[in-house]
Parts: sequence; C-alpha cells; structure tokens
Amino acid sequence: MDTGERPPLQAVTFDFWNTLIREDHGQQARRIDAWLGVFEGEGLAVERERLHAAFASTWEVFGRHWEANLVYGARDAVGHVLGELGLVPPAGVVEALVEVLVDPPRHRDPRPTDNVAEVLGRLHDAGLRIGIICDVGFTPSRTLRRYLDGHGLLRWFHHWSFSD
Repeated sequence: MDTGERPPLQAVTFDFWNTLIREDHGQQARRIDAWLGVFEGEGLAVERERLHAAFASTWEVFGRHWEANLVYGARDAVGHVLGELGLVPPAGVVEALVEVLVDPPRHRDPRPTDNVAEVLGRLHDAGLRIGIICDVGFTPSRTLRRYLDGHGLLRWFHHWSFSD
C-alpha cells in the first residue's frame, strides 16, 4: 500500500553547459581566430568566412551523429573542416587544430552560471551527494573538469559521468 511518503532525497545531478558553466558564445570566434593563426603560420591562406561556414557545417554533422548515437569528436570535426576547405596540411597542423578544440588556453575558460557555487554549497551542507551527467561535444571531460576546478566547483562533486 502506498502511504504517500517518499524516501528522502539523497542525490542531485546536474548537466554541464548552461547549468554549471555558461556556454561561451564567443568561443567559436576565438577558435576561428586560433585556427587562422595556425594556418597563417603554415603559409596557408584561408578566408574567415569560409572557415566560419565549415565550422557551422561540422556542428550540423555533429548533430546528426548525436541523434544516431554515434561518436563524433574533435578529430572528426577537424577532418570535416579541412575537407570543406580542401586542405590536407601536415600532421602537426592537424594536431594543433585539434588542440584548439579540446584544450583552449586557461585564460579563456568560461565562467560559472550565476549562484551555482552557493547552490552546490547548500546541497552539500544538506548532506546530498552531487553529480554531473553530461554528453560532451568537442570539449573533452578533462577540460570540462578543469573549468570547474578553476572556479573552485569541482570539489563539491561526488561523481561525474561524461559521454567521452
């Protein structure tokens, strides 16, 4: 017989983007700037507009892969963008482009959402276990955890599960 009583709450899970950390809408522009710098360093002339369009199309491909439950990572995105641009650069250039996607400079780390530190502290003080469940995009979990740690937030989490 159901008495209507519910067991006490024991845990709370969070998604990552726009729940814990703000999605940084300037990130793609900075990635494009960084890629243009890599290309320029190799003597490759790439128009910003073409690179922007190639980046936009890789997100469409990412979305199709996500819907089909298929992995589409940073290396796949780099290959797609290079294909869209008709470029076959040396392996070192490919690695530099992948690095721009997976590990941006620390001074560019995105900011936490408003009041999230206070909320996490209160949940912790209430004795709740706190977790993250996140389907990553091109930024791997090691970088996402770095974002949290850099803002003193990672310490609140008992567990995290990232799709990578």
